[in-house]
Amino acid sequence: MIRFEKIFILIIALGYLTFEVKTSFAQTIPQEINKNQQLEQWRYSQFIQEVENGNVEKVNLYQDLTTAIVTRKNDTKHKRVTLVDDPELINILIDKNIDIDVIPERPQPMYDKLSTWSYSQLLREVKNGNVKQAMMSSDGYTALVFYKNEPTLKLVHLINDPKLINYLVNKVDITVLPASKGTDILVIEYTDKTTEASIREKPPENQQWSYSKLIQEIDKNNIASVTINQDVSELSAISKNGLKSQLVYLVKNPKLIETLIKNNIDITVTPESTYVQDKKFEQLKYSNLIQEASNGNIKLINIYQDRPVALVTFKNNAKIKLVYLPQYPSLVSTLALNKVDITAIPKKTDEKDRRFEQWSYTKFIREVKGGAVERVLLSADRTKVMVKSKGDAKRKLVYLVEDPELINTLTTNNVDISVVP
Repeated sequence: MIRFEKIFILIIALGYLTFEVKTSFAQTIPQEINKNQQLEQWRYSQFIQEVENGNVEKVNLYQDLTTAIVTRKNDTKHKRVTLVDDPELINILIDKNIDIDVIPERPQPMYDKLSTWSYSQLLREVKNGNVKQAMMSSDGYTALVFYKNEPTLKLVHLINDPKLINYLVNKVDITVLPASKGTDILVIEYTDKTTEASIREKPPENQQWSYSKLIQEIDKNNIASVTINQDVSELSAISKNGLKSQLVYLVKNPKLIETLIKNNIDITVTPESTYVQDKKFEQLKYSNLIQEASNGNIKLINIYQDRPVALVTFKNNAKIKLVYLPQYPSLVSTLALNKVDITAIPKKTDEKDRRFEQWSYTKFIREVKGGAVERVLLSADRTKVMVKSKGDAKRKLVYLVEDPELINTLTTNNVDISVVP
């Protein structure tokens, strides 16, 4: 347990945390567990069966969710499990009251002296109403958690799970520690019975909300517009009452953009960089892109492979407009649902590519889901794919856009996948 008499100072420099603390702490991350250590291997189905039978005491998950180290009841030997993409895994473990801990991907010596909670302990304490505030890293993998009515601080390693963020945001005040913002000083002051926290920036850009406050204001339909960075690390929100813009540092949550869209909030994306040729085009707001797509007014979207920018062609207007895109994994799926034709503008072209008929990305996905594609050959850099259709000897060329669902779409539709070495 960590107790402070007056002030605890965290200095955030270039995205890293250093701690100025003179108290000693117990390190609780199990050092004997190594991803490369020779352990007995369990099949995933065997692992789930052991969980269902009540034989598992603890599960250590690696943050990339590729591997789990399992502690069986009354057995000191750990087991290794290679995980599959199972969205119900965490719920299954929680339902069986199994202790869940998360092992960080990289060593984090700056945290060595902090007392830690396991992932499941965090969920229990939140459920019991014992947590006042969680300060999360922008990647969603680390949280500093504050107890209610007691000056104690705990470190929790997390998996980046949108369900967790959505669960916490309505129960705990979540503040995000900004990455790459120079040097920010976070001062946490304690009195005898209360804990108060505030972030000071040098210089202050504008007023600041916590992440939880942002979600609450969205739910209350109080937000008129937001301006968001392309990497979705921060945004400025304007309330409908016309108050000053509020700065919010964001945790990676793929549902956030979707939430903004569903609540009809005006979204403008601030580009990381601009090119001279961008000035030739009239700019379209991101929220307007989604609205025009849902209204069926867009004929074609050309997305650059080397940067999150798109050129939009409308059905009844010859003028091409430019839109800056956020790093939003479901963008392609959202546009495809509205039957928008999507084509990638390649990073580079090869003279050999001109020999092949080219498909748009939308046509490619449509042919895959229609069962017409037999096999695909992915380029080594994953920027293009050669397509072999059933009953057609001629191969087709497709330049790829960023779509996290691509591999799943191909395997679900029994398409043979090869990769150029």
